Amino acid sequence: MTTLTLGGGESAFAFGLHEVRVITRDGEPWFILTDICRALGLSNPSAVAQRLQPHQRSKFGLGRQGEAIAINESGLYRVVLRSDSPQAEPFQVWVTEDVLPAIRREGGYALPAQEVDPLVMAQRYVESETARRALAEENAVLQPQAQQFQALMAADGTYSVGDAAKILGTGELRLFTLLRERSVLMDRKKSGAEHHNLPYQQYLDRGYFRVVTNPAPDGRHISRTTRVTPKGLAWIQKGMTQQHLLPAVGG
Repeated sequence: MTTLTLGGGESAFAFGLHEVRVITRDGEPWFILTDICRALGLSNPSAVAQRLQPHQRSKFGLGRQGEAIAINESGLYRVVLRSDSPQAEPFQVWVTEDVLPAIRREGGYALPAQEVDPLVMAQRYVESETARRALAEENAVLQPQAQQFQALMAADGTYSVGDAAKILGTGELRLFTLLRERSVLMDRKKSGAEHHNLPYQQYLDRGYFRVVTNPAPDGRHISRTTRVTPKGLAWIQKGMTQQHLLPAVGG
């Protein structure tokens, strides 16, 4: 990321109780990432920055305040869309319908003068803090699961059916059986032994599975193995827990 020295063109906006600083460079707004994360209740701005493309983030010098990571408009939308915070949708509406039009129209943003009811401000703070704590608790639960998912994932980004079953909280044979019973995977009685436990084409086309082909030990035949993609894992988990066929992940 390049480092730019802060000069003119900076503005501070108010989203509820949070201040969001924006720097305008060459007509493009850059949002200070720590302010965005604070408004959305995200606790790790550095991790958020790493998920963005290089062209979506940059370092700005803020004078005595030091350097800060800022993100451009496309980076902002990526952060907001990936956030589960209850503040994400109102924040996006505020930015797209209020802040950005004002910046482009006037080159800045001015807060309207208004009387602020202390009770309203207190309620907003309580709501924001409640959402932040709920997100922190959820992240604490999900982090070990994410580490488990990463550890079981192969180099090609897929899981064996056995590892997918572990993540889903069931057994490999049970998962194979469930998928065959629902005509997701083929059954030797219907499709022949060479197609047993391979996915039907429609589920391959949707990106839920991959089939890996390798030479068989006898050297004359090939073996085909079904692998589950992350997209397929999420699809199986959602569909089958809704039908009470599998326990909820983490439940």
